[in-house]
Order: sequence, then structure tokens, then C-alpha cells
Amino acid sequence: MIRCLHRLLGGLLLSMLLSGCTSTAPDTRTTRAPGVDFSAYETFSVAGQGMLAPDDRKLLESWIAASLRDAGLVPSEDPDLEVRYLAFARDETSVEAVPREELLRVREGYVTWNEYETDYRIVTEGTLVVDVVDRARDALVWEGRVTQAIERGARIANRKRIRSAVEALLAEFPRR
Repeated sequence: MIRCLHRLLGGLLLSMLLSGCTSTAPDTRTTRAPGVDFSAYETFSVAGQGMLAPDDRKLLESWIAASLRDAGLVPSEDPDLEVRYLAFARDETSVEAVPREELLRVREGYVTWNEYETDYRIVTEGTLVVDVVDRARDALVWEGRVTQAIERGARIANRKRIRSAVEALLAEFPRR
């Protein structure tokens, strides 16, 4: 009976611990101005800022432009919509107490943790904020923000993550 309880509680606690781990899926959030008719917009331009290498900036802008073309818009020098972006990365420290050896042990009828080890991890998160402005009214009509874990020094892998994050974010942009 105690072994069965031990396994059940151990499995439950392990799944709870694992569910708290950092997700690899991008976290997207969007807002849109109420009452805006997005079907009236036909053209766009993209301009942004952030601490990006010139070739990374070009890639990011091309991914944004491709997603907006998929939404039915056309690039233009004199656009209806001006798409402004800000890209940045920041480090976050994750601290977890991880039980050593066995996950749980039963002592005098009570379930207790074994000794702990402290696990420190630095997670780098890249964030892209996209503002879409109606140029005629100089009004913000749509805003999106996406955050994705990235790896320092893994440029090719990060480009794939960033591209999928851009696509996930702009998939929520209203279609024409």
C-alpha cells in the first residue's frame, strides 16, 4: 500500500515539476483597435529597431513582410499601414530546488523529500513587439508581442525559432 502511494505521489509530483519547465512554444499576445475595418487597408511598409545585425534585420523584415502579404497586403513606398517593430533579448535566471537521488521517501508514515540540489539556469528570451499604425489617422490599429526562448550562440537554430515566432504572431493579424 505504501509503495503504491509512493509511486502515485512520485508520479504526480514529477509531472507537476515538469509542467513548470520553460515551454519552447512562442508566447503571443495581440490587441486590435475596436471598430477598425482591416479590409480597407491595402498596402504596408516595415521599419524597426533593435540590437540586430544588419543581415538579421533584413531577415526579420522579410519574414514580417511575407506574413503581411499572406494576409492580403502589398508592400508600398506610400503605405496605408506602417509596421513598426522592436526586437530585443534579455536573460532571466531560473532557480529550482531539485530533489537528489530518489524523488520521495516514506519516513514514519509521511512522504518527505530527499536532499535538494539547487539548479540555476539562465534562459535568454527574445521578444518582438510589432505595432501597426494607420498612417492617414496616425493611430495604432493592431499590436502584437511574441516572446520565445533562444540560445546564445546558436544563430541558425535561433533564426528558425524567430521565424516560427513571427509567423505565429502575425497569423493573428486580421486578414483582408
